[in-house]
Amino acid sequence: RKPQANGPDVITIHGVIEAGDYWKFIEITRNIKQASVILNSRGGSIGQAIHIGRLIRDRNYETRVRDGAVCDSACSFIWLAGTSRHLDRRARLGFHSASKPNASKPSAAKPNQRERNERGNAIAAAYMASLGVPQQVIELQPKADPCCLNYIDYAQAKAWGLLIDRSAKQQALPTPETQLPAA
Repeated sequence: RKPQANGPDVITIHGVIEAGDYWKFIEITRNIKQASVILNSRGGSIGQAIHIGRLIRDRNYETRVRDGAVCDSACSFIWLAGTSRHLDRRARLGFHSASKPNASKPSAAKPNQRERNERGNAIAAAYMASLGVPQQVIELQPKADPCCLNYIDYAQAKAWGLLIDRSAKQQALPTPETQLPAA
C-alpha cells in the first residue's frame, strides 16, 4: 500500500493469490476510501480472488493492469471487480477453466496435471454475472483447459466494453446497493 497525497491510495497485488490473501487485503485496505488496485499476477485461488473482488466492488475501488504486467486466471476476477477498470495497451488478461487436482495418480509425464472443475466454473460465471460482466467474457472463461489461457488484450477489452473510466461512467457498474430488490 502506498498512500498518495493527491488521489487514491495505490495498492499492489503481485504474485500468486493464496489462502489468507483476502484477510491481508482487508487489513491493508482498512479505512481507505479511495484506492487504485494495481495487478500483476499469474493467478491462484479463485475463492480468495472472488472475495477480494467483492470487497473492491463494495468499496468502489478502481483496478489496473499496467504495460508489461500480467493478470491471469484468478487475477482477472479481481480486475473485473473494479468500478473503474484500466488495461494498458501492452497488458493482457488471461482466462481459463477453474481447476482441481487430478483425481487419478499423477504420472511422471504430467506430475501436476489438473482437471476442469465445472462447479468452480459455475461459481465464476455467477460472480462475473453479478458484476455485470459481458456475456462474451463469461463464456470465454471456461473455454480454455486449466493448462492453457485465452487472452483478452486492450483492443478486445475496449470492444467488449470492459474498460471503464470513472470520470466517464460514475456509478455505471452494479454494486450490492444497486442490486437490492425493490421494497
